[in-house]
Amino acid sequence: MVPIAAPGFVAAFILSLVFAWNEYFFAVVLASADSPTLPILLAGQTSSQGTRWWSIGALATAAITPLLIIGLIMERHIVKGLTAGAVK
Repeated sequence: MVPIAAPGFVAAFILSLVFAWNEYFFAVVLASADSPTLPILLAGQTSSQGTRWWSIGALATAAITPLLIIGLIMERHIVKGLTAGAVK
């Protein structure tokens, strides 16, 4: 039963990882000024002096890269789950 449910577990893992990674509200409320998280740093790159586009690009790359790597690693499990229910 577990091999059949594994693609569902992988999809749920990826969705929960994305939601937890991008949780901005809790980061703003719970983090102190001494320990900002990545979403807070990303949102703080605009100021009265302008927008720091290079910093936004670097921080966005740092935020997306782990999710992209995990998604590419887990892709075969998702495809296996999509094709398991197909008529052959």
